[in-house]
Order: sequence, then C-alpha cells, then structure tokens
Amino acid sequence: MLSKSKITISNKITLSRIFLAFIFIYFLYADFSISKIIALLIFVLASITDFFDGRLARKRNEVTEFGKFIDPIADKILVFGAFLSFMDLKLIATWMVIVILSRDFIINGLRFLAAKKGKVLSSNQLAKHKTFYQMLVIFLILSGLIIKDFYLKFFNFCPEFYQMVFDIVIFISMLIVVLLSLFSGILYMYFNRYILLEE
Repeated sequence: MLSKSKITISNKITLSRIFLAFIFIYFLYADFSISKIIALLIFVLASITDFFDGRLARKRNEVTEFGKFIDPIADKILVFGAFLSFMDLKLIATWMVIVILSRDFIINGLRFLAAKKGKVLSSNQLAKHKTFYQMLVIFLILSGLIIKDFYLKFFNFCPEFYQMVFDIVIFISMLIVVLLSLFSGILYMYFNRYILLEE
C-alpha cells in the first residue's frame, strides 16, 4: 500500500541527497589541501542515501508518489552536478555529457507527459544499475584527482604515466556510462510507449 500524504523519513533522506550534492560541488571547486577528500566523503555519503531511501520506504511501507518522483531527480542533481563539474574541469569530454543529458531530457519529457495523464513512472532496474555505475565512475574520478593532488603537493609534479592511465580509465569508464544511458533510455521508452500512444 502506498503512503500518499506525508513527507516520510525516506523522503527526507532523498531530499538530503540534493542538499549534499551542492555541498559536494562546493568542495570539489574549493582550493585548499583536503577539499577534494572532503568532496569525496560527501559524495560517498550522498550515494549511501540513494542506497537506503528506497529500501527504508519499502521496509516501513511508506512508498509515496512523491518519493517515486523525487528519487530520480535527486540522483540526477548529484550525478549531473559531478559530470558538469568534471566537464568544466576538462576531465571528461563535452559530447559524453551532452549525450547523457539528452537522454535524461527525453526521459523526463516522457515522465512529464505521464504526469499530465495522472501517472507516475518510476525508474526501471537497468536505469538504477546505470545510476549506480555513474556514481562508481564519479568515485573513481574523485579518487584519481586526490592521488594527482597528492603527487603535486608532495613532489611538485604528476608522473606522465599516471596521467595517461588516469585519462584512459576516465574515457573508457565514461564511454560505458554513455552506452548504459542510451540502452536504458531506449528500454525505458519501449516499456512506457503506451504513454506516447494514448490519446
């Protein structure tokens, strides 16, 4: 049975992820010795909220329409906040972010259309796996940045080999993210095609 009326504990956990996303971005850009370590810790905390909110809602029988609506939005604010920041920092290719963003604009358009017809579309399982992998890639990039900062701080240089491996790992990881985003988006459109076909 769905709980419809109140902001539940799991909803508050989901909303906290949005708050943490902005704090994470602040520390990502901050310019002091452990700012990226703090950014990583905040990101991990925000990611943990994504793991627990839905499970807590189901365990407490407090699944809400609001929760189904806000959960993917909170994920996107966290993930796209990171990807857009990495793009600005010249860590990931612009075209990759554009492809991922375009996929989500299309899916959100479908959700908006469904909402106008009185329906709420929740994420499919592949989309949830995609979000998990996106968060894993962000974790890897942040960890790589921390290691690079360590070299620069203590040795005043970053080895060329490390930079080369870091760049390759980022590119391959982001390419997988792009492919997962496209595939999950196609499946999402297919399984919810009735929304488009309804008069």
